[in-house]
Order: sequence, then C-alpha cells, then structure tokens
Amino acid sequence: MSISFVIIRKFVLLGVILCLINSCSPSIYTLRKTVIGYVYNEQQQPLQNVQISFVGNNAFSNHPVQSNEKGQFVIPALQFKKYKDVLAVQNGISRQIILYKEGFATDTVSLENAIYDRNMRIVDTIQLKRLELKKNP
Repeated sequence: MSISFVIIRKFVLLGVILCLINSCSPSIYTLRKTVIGYVYNEQQQPLQNVQISFVGNNAFSNHPVQSNEKGQFVIPALQFKKYKDVLAVQNGISRQIILYKEGFATDTVSLENAIYDRNMRIVDTIQLKRLELKKNP
C-alpha cells in the first residue's frame, strides 16, 4: 500500500464519521415541551378566558395564552434551532404556570411532576376558586 492511499483512506473515514455525527444531531432543540391543561371552577364547569403564563420576567414567560370554551389551554413548546441559544436561556426557564381570571383566586401550579405523552406535557385538571370579597364594616 502506498502512503498516499493510506492518507486518502483516513480522510474518507474521517469524512464518514463527521457525516454520521452531524446527521444524528437534532435540527431543533426542545427546551420546554408543549403544555396542555384544563381549568374548571368549583362546580366542575370549564372556565373560559383564563390567562395562563409561565412565572418569571424573562422573554419566554411573557406570552400568556387563554383557556377556550372547554377550559382547555395549550402552551406551545419552547424550541430553538441553535444549541447555543438553549445554553443561554435554560437556567431562566420557569417550571411553574400562573393562572389568572378576574373574580377568581390567582393560582400557581408547578409542572415538575406533570405527565408526559409523546412530546406534550399533560397537566392535571386545575380548579380555580371564586374570590369571596368582604365589605368593610
């Protein structure tokens, strides 16, 4: 075997290895999966127009969604195309959601123990209680 053949063979092998490594890396990095949940009142009736957002003051927490007529809400996944973006924000991402509706007690729910189904996070049913405001005597 000539030396040039050995060198070419090593470069081809190195090229194949690099192609395999690059093909295995994801094109999208998911930092937070889609969150799906339901909001009901104490009588088990769905609550519409409840504001739901992640706790925190970073740019990724300030995008509230609203529950629909069935009480369902869907918070889209938080995804990035570049891994360096994931590294830049991962420590500031909240795992708690806050629910607000006028006339009801504001509630905060942790997603640490939520159930996963495929690429979605399923939150247990959330029950908001009506605020009882008392008049001053």
